Amino acid sequence: MVAAVLATASRTAGDGGMDAVVKTLADARDHAGNDVFMWATTARPHARVVELVALLSELLPLPETLPHWAAMSGNAPLMAFLSDRSGVSAICDSLDVHGRTPLHYAALHNAADVVALVLDAGADSATRDADGCTPLHLAAAGGAAAAAAVVLASLDELAAREAVAAKDVRGALPLHLAAFGGDGAAATAGTLVAAGSPVDAKDSEGRTPLMWAAREANPALVGVLLAHAASPFATDVEANSVAFYAVVSNSL
Repeated sequence: MVAAVLATASRTAGDGGMDAVVKTLADARDHAGNDVFMWATTARPHARVVELVALLSELLPLPETLPHWAAMSGNAPLMAFLSDRSGVSAICDSLDVHGRTPLHYAALHNAADVVALVLDAGADSATRDADGCTPLHLAAAGGAAAAAAVVLASLDELAAREAVAAKDVRGALPLHLAAFGGDGAAATAGTLVAAGSPVDAKDSEGRTPLMWAAREANPALVGVLLAHAASPFATDVEANSVAFYAVVSNSL
């Protein structure tokens, strides 16, 4: 892989020597604007990715968002390499344009090994992105039960209760966002409730997690919430019921 990247860059650069190779690598972008480092993080096995990034880092500066891409891909060895190369702050505190840390993305993509690594390195699980979401919110939204469990296990009982009760800018708890978790929603919700999440908490529009689950037509999640005594009779600020949200979603 390493040889192929350099060979391609060399052919593209022509007779310009190493400076031209470096410039070609630095300027290379796909149609979405992704650079060679981003594409490197998608490769397998993870050990070869570290080898490739190490080589590229001798030629180019490491992008500030590289830890975020590594977290998304679940590449714990690469995260450890970046910590050694750029410092612990790079994997714990760096923010992207959405105000998200690598921990946010590791949680969203259920990269439990990376979640554990960055938490052990000192990452703050209470950090909020531009939407007021903590990593636990994103774990819930991604149906990432394993990642959510790792985050909660890193906290004492009081801190865990505070984490599951945290609200984003819409007033939504992680349990509300579990509605977007697809096949992992039910398991994630069970983890959140076990940690003390209130099942009938209301967002800024008076909607409960059960309403969100009904709107997203997730019967498994609805079942988990009802099993934990979520009220099927709650109404939002406009007096809409759980049944209303089920009808809107065509889940009845």
